[in-house]
Amino acid sequence: MKPLCHMNPSRQDQVGISLVTTLVMLIVVLVLGFSAMQIWRTEFMLTGNQQFATAAFNAASSATGTAEKWLTTSSHFKDGGFITYSGGSTPQLYPIGYLETRNVDFTTMTWDDSNSVAVGTQGNQRYLIELLGQNLSLINSGSLNQGGRATTGCGTVNLYRIVGQGTSARGATRVVQIIYSVLSC
Repeated sequence: MKPLCHMNPSRQDQVGISLVTTLVMLIVVLVLGFSAMQIWRTEFMLTGNQQFATAAFNAASSATGTAEKWLTTSSHFKDGGFITYSGGSTPQLYPIGYLETRNVDFTTMTWDDSNSVAVGTQGNQRYLIELLGQNLSLINSGSLNQGGRATTGCGTVNLYRIVGQGTSARGATRVVQIIYSVLSC
């Protein structure tokens, strides 16, 4: 039988275990650091993508605002393009039911000068307007304000669908659709 003092591991054995333990800990810390960098990079890219999507949404929303302003200026709401699709001088104006009967999908269509109008010089904003209804009666139209004009003496409106499309610098695209009414008299 060996004496108890020989049963303890030698100092040399302990140094070997310390080295292995240190290497394992170093590898664990390295893997954790690499994982943290990957998570940060993914979050950074997601945040950037969200910013581009927001820029595209803002561009589309601004395009619809431009269309609203165009409708309420002068007598554009009575433009002949809303009666018969001309495609020439007013490619962005569509009569009642025109887009629906042709199954136009605003999210997948090609937005160009043949079917919409560009806003500004960058070309990242476009809009189109479709007439949804003419001379629709207003309920209790005594003193409402429609399309920037008071309803006094006029109890009817034209109803329009305005669709705006915006594209960001990195190609994110958003489409905004609103329903807008303008006094018809």
